Amino acid sequence: MKKTWWIGMSVLALSIGTALAEGDATASEPVKKEVAAPAVKPELKDITAVGVVEKVTTKKGDDVFILKTEDGARIRLPKGKNAPDCASMVGSKVKISGKGFEMEKKGKKQCVIRSISSIEKVENQPAAN
Repeated sequence: MKKTWWIGMSVLALSIGTALAEGDATASEPVKKEVAAPAVKPELKDITAVGVVEKVTTKKGDDVFILKTEDGARIRLPKGKNAPDCASMVGSKVKISGKGFEMEKKGKKQCVIRSISSIEKVENQPAAN
């Protein structure tokens, strides 16, 4: 029994000595992360768009409102305390005026509206003969 104890203690002492001599991986200096430069905020300009309001559920389960224009563009509408009630406008053709910017992402142009100043329903005009 004493022999086994001495063998165990000597193996333990060797492993501790080796770890201290080589430098323990857990006691190494913390790795410094590079901080990315803050993103440049684009200048907001007046934007007016006409389209149909749709309600879409994201992958996370959030409900968002999208303005789908006649040319197929999809503009995500802002939500929050200051956003108008878009739920009553779902399925309606509306004209939205607000502040936003245009950007290009993955080769496609996108329009982003940050704040809506007015939203009004547009009556469908009959086609002229």
